[in-house]
Amino acid sequence: MEFRMSLREMDDYYAGYQKPRIVSFPFDGRTVNYAEAGDKTKPLVLFVHGSPGSWSAFADFLRDSSLVANFHLIAPDRPGFGHSNFGRAEPSLKKQSEFLYQVLNRYPEKKAILVGHSLGGPVIAQMAMDFPDNVRGLLFVAPSIDPALEPDEWFRPLLRNFVVRTFTPISLVVSNEEIIDLKEELEMMTDGWKSLKTPVYMLQGDQDTLVPMENAYYPGKFMPDSLIHIQLLSGVNHFIPWSHPQEIIKGINYLKALP
Repeated sequence: MEFRMSLREMDDYYAGYQKPRIVSFPFDGRTVNYAEAGDKTKPLVLFVHGSPGSWSAFADFLRDSSLVANFHLIAPDRPGFGHSNFGRAEPSLKKQSEFLYQVLNRYPEKKAILVGHSLGGPVIAQMAMDFPDNVRGLLFVAPSIDPALEPDEWFRPLLRNFVVRTFTPISLVVSNEEIIDLKEELEMMTDGWKSLKTPVYMLQGDQDTLVPMENAYYPGKFMPDSLIHIQLLSGVNHFIPWSHPQEIIKGINYLKALP
């Protein structure tokens, strides 16, 4: 239930492949941890996982032969997950954006394609709003971005109860701390969408029961249609990175090919 991969598990998972390099460095009293693969001379792709999760949500992509040969691939652990201070939640999307920018800032000569799944979606949107000069394109995968579509889940306040927290896996406690305030966080981003000039590739399954598919149309309320490509997947649920990885690879190549 930790949703993270140990170094020993990495050895097994990447047997026969080039194992990603794990990089950790301090920032603002926290640890920034990420996995890195591919060719550093090629375009940069940054994968941002959902909630709960860790960089290992994209472990398959970091050993995909076409991606490894043609891209510089980075998958960080968001704050509170993986090995980025596991258990220490950061509900603020602005602070998460600043946290992940520290990774991009290590490669200032590059503009990155950002890939965000689920709650990783609003995080990459916030990064594009805060650091537009570092972002080449946004690939949203079943993103939670429309505040009007955020559910009011009765059980989430209960997970803050001390006794309940004691018996709840740490990753789920961190996830709850993010999601319980997500609607308000998304509302604070509303004006930022109007300023985005970054190309968007939207992937959404029409059988997603966790994130309503109508989220796919939210950027179109603020951004010109010319910047947005929407790809609806028939019969597909929320877990696109595992069920349809080829669709994500297609989106990455689409954004790479744009002028």
